[in-house]
Amino acid sequence: MVDLVSNARRWPDVEIQAQIVTNAYVGEKNAEELAKSRGQQLKEFLIQLGVKSQYIYVDTHLEESPYPQDNSGFNGYLQLSVGLMPLCKGGCERLCDDPRITPTSKAVK
Repeated sequence: MVDLVSNARRWPDVEIQAQIVTNAYVGEKNAEELAKSRGQQLKEFLIQLGVKSQYIYVDTHLEESPYPQDNSGFNGYLQLSVGLMPLCKGGCERLCDDPRITPTSKAVK
């Protein structure tokens, strides 16, 4: 997480937006509170790393069944997910070819 935010902080002239998805399995004790707690803890950590609170969004879910096993051997319950995106004034197309941006992408029109 530290590396992800560190890379995002190199984005030129933008704010960082974070979208957090937290889950808990319905069979866990106090599942709803657990999912909310996971999101709040990650939000607080992102704030410590310099992401502004007003740009952090947390979405909580309760999972009823595990994810099926995939080719990597992973299966189980996804508990946390976070995505970092630039908040650009006037559009982010100017970032597409900037070597400071990792990973690189292309603007969707």
